[in-house]
Amino acid sequence: MNFWQSLRVIILLNFLGLFTINIKSAQANPQQCYQQALPTFTNSYTADLVAWMCQGATSTIPAQCFKAALPTFYDNQVAKRAAMVCKRATSTAPGKCFLETIGTFYNSESVERAFKLCKVNSNTSDTSSISNNSRELDRLCKVAQTGNGNTLYYSNGQVITHYTGKKGATWYHSNGRVMTHYAGEKGATWYHSNGKVMTLHAGEKGATWYYSNGKVMTLHAGKKGATWYYSNGQVMTNDGNLISEEELLYPCSYIE
Repeated sequence: MNFWQSLRVIILLNFLGLFTINIKSAQANPQQCYQQALPTFTNSYTADLVAWMCQGATSTIPAQCFKAALPTFYDNQVAKRAAMVCKRATSTAPGKCFLETIGTFYNSESVERAFKLCKVNSNTSDTSSISNNSRELDRLCKVAQTGNGNTLYYSNGQVITHYTGKKGATWYHSNGRVMTHYAGEKGATWYHSNGKVMTLHAGEKGATWYYSNGKVMTLHAGKKGATWYYSNGQVMTNDGNLISEEELLYPCSYIE
Protein backbone atom coordinates (compact mmCIF):
# COMPACT_ATOMS: atom_id res chain seq x y z
CA MET A 1 0.00 0.00 0.00
CA ASN A 2 1.52 3.32 -1.09
CA PHE A 3 1.31 6.69 0.71
CA TRP A 4 -1.79 7.94 -1.13
CA GLN A 5 -3.69 4.71 -0.50
CA SER A 6 -2.79 4.90 3.20
CA LEU A 7 -3.98 8.52 3.35
CA ARG A 8 -7.32 7.58 1.76
CA VAL A 9 -7.80 4.83 4.35
CA ILE A 10 -7.07 7.23 7.24
CA ILE A 11 -9.51 9.83 5.86
CA LEU A 12 -12.18 7.16 5.37
CA LEU A 13 -11.75 5.85 8.92
CA ASN A 14 -11.99 9.37 10.33
CA PHE A 15 -15.15 9.98 8.31
CA LEU A 16 -16.71 6.72 9.54
CA GLY A 17 -15.84 7.66 13.12
CA LEU A 18 -17.57 11.02 12.79
CA PHE A 19 -20.50 9.34 11.06
CA THR A 20 -20.86 6.90 13.98
CA ILE A 21 -20.84 9.76 16.48
CA ASN A 22 -23.54 11.56 14.50
CA ILE A 23 -25.67 8.41 14.35
CA LYS A 24 -25.45 7.99 18.13
CA SER A 25 -26.38 11.62 18.61
CA ALA A 26 -29.32 11.31 16.21
CA GLN A 27 -30.67 8.29 18.11
CA ALA A 28 -30.69 10.04 21.49
CA ASN A 29 -33.92 10.57 23.43
CA PRO A 30 -35.19 13.48 25.59
CA GLN A 31 -33.71 11.95 28.75
CA GLN A 32 -30.24 11.81 27.20
CA CYS A 33 -30.65 15.38 25.98
CA TYR A 34 -31.65 16.45 29.50
CA GLN A 35 -28.74 14.68 31.20
CA GLN A 36 -26.19 16.12 28.78
CA ALA A 37 -27.56 19.67 28.94
CA LEU A 38 -28.02 19.96 32.71
CA PRO A 39 -25.22 22.05 34.28
CA THR A 40 -23.27 20.38 37.10
CA PHE A 41 -24.74 22.77 39.65
CA THR A 42 -28.21 23.95 38.87
CA ASN A 43 -31.33 25.25 40.53
CA SER A 44 -34.84 23.95 40.01
CA TYR A 45 -35.61 26.76 37.56
CA THR A 46 -32.75 25.82 35.23
CA ALA A 47 -33.64 22.14 35.57
CA ASP A 48 -37.19 22.98 34.46
CA LEU A 49 -35.80 25.00 31.55
CA VAL A 50 -33.63 22.12 30.38
CA ALA A 51 -36.53 19.68 30.68
CA TRP A 52 -38.70 22.01 28.56
CA MET A 53 -35.93 22.45 26.00
CA CYS A 54 -35.45 18.68 25.63
CA GLN A 55 -39.14 17.79 25.33
CA GLY A 56 -39.53 15.79 22.14
CA ALA A 57 -35.78 15.88 21.39
CA THR A 58 -34.53 13.14 19.07
CA SER A 59 -30.87 14.04 19.48
CA THR A 60 -28.50 15.65 21.97
CA ILE A 61 -27.83 18.59 19.64
CA PRO A 62 -30.08 20.96 21.67
CA ALA A 63 -28.01 20.03 24.72
CA GLN A 64 -24.76 20.73 22.88
CA CYS A 65 -26.22 24.03 21.66
CA PHE A 66 -27.31 24.99 25.20
CA LYS A 67 -23.84 24.31 26.62
CA ALA A 68 -22.28 26.35 23.83
CA ALA A 69 -24.61 29.26 24.65
CA LEU A 70 -23.83 29.60 28.36
CA PRO A 71 -21.05 31.85 29.68
CA THR A 72 -19.10 30.79 32.78
CA PHE A 73 -21.38 32.85 35.02
CA TYR A 74 -25.00 33.45 34.07
CA ASP A 75 -28.37 34.33 35.56
CA ASN A 76 -31.89 33.01 34.98
CA GLN A 77 -32.53 35.37 32.06
CA VAL A 78 -29.48 34.07 30.18
CA ALA A 79 -30.42 30.45 30.90
CA LYS A 80 -34.00 31.02 29.73
CA ARG A 81 -33.04 32.70 26.45
CA ALA A 82 -30.29 30.14 25.77
CA ALA A 83 -32.82 27.33 26.19
CA MET A 84 -35.28 29.08 23.89
CA VAL A 85 -32.58 29.63 21.27
CA CYS A 86 -31.52 25.97 21.37
CA LYS A 87 -34.89 24.20 21.52
CA ARG A 88 -35.13 22.01 18.39
CA ALA A 89 -31.70 23.24 17.27
CA THR A 90 -30.04 21.15 14.54
CA SER A 91 -26.53 22.44 15.25
CA THR A 92 -24.58 24.31 17.91
CA ALA A 93 -24.52 27.44 15.75
CA PRO A 94 -27.45 29.23 17.48
CA GLY A 95 -25.80 28.69 20.87
CA LYS A 96 -22.45 30.01 19.69
CA CYS A 97 -24.19 32.98 18.09
CA PHE A 98 -25.97 33.71 21.37
CA LEU A 99 -22.80 33.55 23.48
CA GLU A 100 -20.83 35.77 21.10
CA THR A 101 -23.64 38.32 20.84
CA ILE A 102 -24.32 38.81 24.56
CA GLY A 103 -20.64 39.63 25.11
CA THR A 104 -18.38 39.25 28.15
CA PHE A 105 -20.11 41.95 30.21
CA TYR A 106 -23.68 41.24 29.25
CA ASN A 107 -26.81 43.00 30.47
CA SER A 108 -30.54 42.53 29.99
CA GLU A 109 -30.57 44.42 26.70
CA SER A 110 -27.68 42.44 25.15
CA VAL A 111 -29.33 39.16 26.20
CA GLU A 112 -32.62 40.08 24.52
CA ARG A 113 -30.75 41.32 21.45
CA ALA A 114 -28.87 38.02 21.19
CA PHE A 115 -32.11 36.08 21.54
CA LYS A 116 -33.79 37.96 18.70
CA LEU A 117 -30.72 37.65 16.48
CA CYS A 118 -29.87 33.99 17.05
CA LYS A 119 -33.20 32.19 17.49
CA VAL A 120 -34.13 29.91 14.62
CA ASN A 121 -37.56 28.67 15.75
CA SER A 122 -40.67 30.80 15.59
CA ASN A 123 -42.46 28.75 18.28
CA THR A 124 -39.93 29.01 21.10
CA SER A 125 -41.90 31.61 23.00
CA ASP A 126 -44.09 29.08 24.82
CA THR A 127 -42.34 28.55 28.15
CA SER A 128 -45.53 28.17 30.15
CA SER A 129 -44.41 24.76 31.39
CA ILE A 130 -41.46 26.33 33.21
CA SER A 131 -42.10 26.59 36.95
CA ASN A 132 -43.38 30.07 37.79
CA ASN A 133 -42.97 29.36 41.49
CA SER A 134 -39.24 28.61 41.13
CA ARG A 135 -38.76 31.75 39.09
CA GLU A 136 -40.55 33.95 41.64
CA LEU A 137 -38.79 32.41 44.64
CA ASP A 138 -35.37 33.08 43.10
CA ARG A 139 -36.29 36.74 42.71
CA LEU A 140 -37.91 37.21 46.13
CA CYS A 141 -35.16 35.39 48.02
CA LYS A 142 -32.76 38.31 47.60
CA VAL A 143 -35.44 40.84 48.56
CA ALA A 144 -36.36 38.92 51.70
CA GLN A 145 -32.72 38.85 52.82
CA THR A 146 -32.15 42.59 52.50
CA GLY A 147 -35.49 44.19 53.46
CA ASN A 148 -36.24 46.49 56.37
CA GLY A 149 -38.56 44.33 58.43
CA ASN A 150 -41.57 44.78 56.17
CA THR A 151 -43.93 42.05 54.94
CA LEU A 152 -43.15 40.54 51.55
CA TYR A 153 -45.75 38.79 49.37
CA TYR A 154 -45.83 36.39 46.44
CA SER A 155 -47.80 37.41 43.37
CA ASN A 156 -50.71 35.20 44.53
CA GLY A 157 -51.01 37.20 47.78
CA GLN A 158 -49.35 34.61 50.02
CA VAL A 159 -46.84 36.01 52.52
CA ILE A 160 -43.24 34.88 52.06
CA THR A 161 -42.19 36.57 55.34
CA HIS A 162 -43.40 39.22 57.76
CA TYR A 163 -39.84 40.28 58.61
CA THR A 164 -37.63 40.93 55.58
CA GLY A 165 -33.95 41.38 56.36
CA LYS A 166 -34.29 39.77 59.79
CA LYS A 167 -32.30 36.65 60.66
CA GLY A 168 -34.39 33.97 62.31
CA ALA A 169 -37.60 35.03 60.57
CA THR A 170 -40.10 32.47 59.32
CA TRP A 171 -40.39 32.15 55.55
CA TYR A 172 -43.26 30.53 53.66
CA HIS A 173 -43.76 28.91 50.27
CA SER A 174 -46.33 30.30 47.86
CA ASN A 175 -48.69 27.46 48.86
CA GLY A 176 -48.56 28.55 52.53
CA ARG A 177 -46.26 25.80 53.79
CA VAL A 178 -43.31 26.76 55.95
CA MET A 179 -39.99 27.06 54.13
CA THR A 180 -37.98 27.69 57.30
CA HIS A 181 -38.52 29.03 60.80
CA TYR A 182 -34.99 30.43 61.07
CA ALA A 183 -34.00 32.13 57.81
CA GLY A 184 -30.33 33.10 57.65
CA GLU A 185 -29.30 31.14 60.76
CA LYS A 186 -26.75 28.35 60.75
CA GLY A 187 -28.23 24.97 61.50
CA ALA A 188 -31.73 25.96 60.39
CA THR A 189 -34.04 23.41 58.81
CA TRP A 190 -35.39 24.26 55.35
CA TYR A 191 -38.33 22.55 53.67
CA HIS A 192 -39.49 21.99 50.10
CA SER A 193 -42.95 23.19 49.10
CA ASN A 194 -44.38 19.70 49.68
CA GLY A 195 -43.22 19.74 53.32
CA LYS A 196 -40.25 17.43 52.80
CA VAL A 197 -36.95 18.41 54.43
CA MET A 198 -34.44 20.05 52.11
CA THR A 199 -31.71 20.27 54.79
CA LEU A 200 -31.44 20.09 58.56
CA HIS A 201 -28.24 22.13 58.66
CA ALA A 202 -28.44 25.26 56.48
CA GLY A 203 -25.27 27.35 56.40
CA GLU A 204 -23.03 24.43 57.31
CA LYS A 205 -20.46 22.98 54.92
CA GLY A 206 -20.77 19.24 54.60
CA ALA A 207 -24.50 19.14 55.35
CA THR A 208 -26.80 16.66 53.63
CA TRP A 209 -29.31 18.15 51.20
CA TYR A 210 -32.39 16.36 49.86
CA TYR A 211 -34.71 16.61 46.87
CA SER A 212 -38.45 17.02 47.38
CA ASN A 213 -38.92 13.29 46.71
CA GLY A 214 -36.64 12.45 49.65
CA LYS A 215 -33.66 11.41 47.53
CA VAL A 216 -30.24 12.71 48.56
CA MET A 217 -28.98 15.70 46.56
CA THR A 218 -25.55 15.64 48.20
CA LEU A 219 -24.04 14.39 51.45
CA HIS A 220 -21.46 17.18 51.58
CA ALA A 221 -23.03 20.48 50.46
CA GLY A 222 -20.52 23.25 49.86
CA LYS A 223 -17.44 21.05 49.90
CA LYS A 224 -15.20 20.88 46.84
CA GLY A 225 -15.12 17.39 45.37
CA ALA A 226 -18.47 16.41 46.87
CA THR A 227 -20.66 13.88 45.10
CA TRP A 228 -23.96 15.25 43.80
CA TYR A 229 -26.92 13.17 42.65
CA TYR A 230 -29.87 13.59 40.30
CA SER A 231 -33.35 13.30 41.82
CA ASN A 232 -33.55 9.74 40.49
CA GLY A 233 -30.51 8.71 42.55
CA GLN A 234 -28.00 8.61 39.70
CA VAL A 235 -24.65 10.32 40.22
CA MET A 236 -24.46 13.79 38.69
CA THR A 237 -20.79 14.43 39.50
CA ASN A 238 -18.09 13.17 41.83
CA ASP A 239 -16.24 16.49 41.73
CA GLY A 240 -18.60 19.13 43.03
CA ASN A 241 -17.56 22.78 43.32
CA LEU A 242 -17.75 25.09 46.31
CA ILE A 243 -21.01 26.84 47.20
CA SER A 244 -21.03 30.39 48.56
CA GLU A 245 -21.81 31.04 52.21
CA GLU A 246 -24.91 32.98 51.16
CA GLU A 247 -26.30 30.02 49.22
CA LEU A 248 -25.59 27.69 52.12
CA LEU A 249 -27.55 29.98 54.45
CA TYR A 250 -30.32 30.73 51.94
CA PRO A 251 -30.55 27.66 49.63
CA CYS A 252 -33.48 29.12 47.67
CA SER A 253 -32.07 28.02 44.30
CA TYR A 254 -32.21 24.38 45.41
CA ILE A 255 -35.71 24.50 46.90
CA GLU A 256 -38.45 22.70 44.99
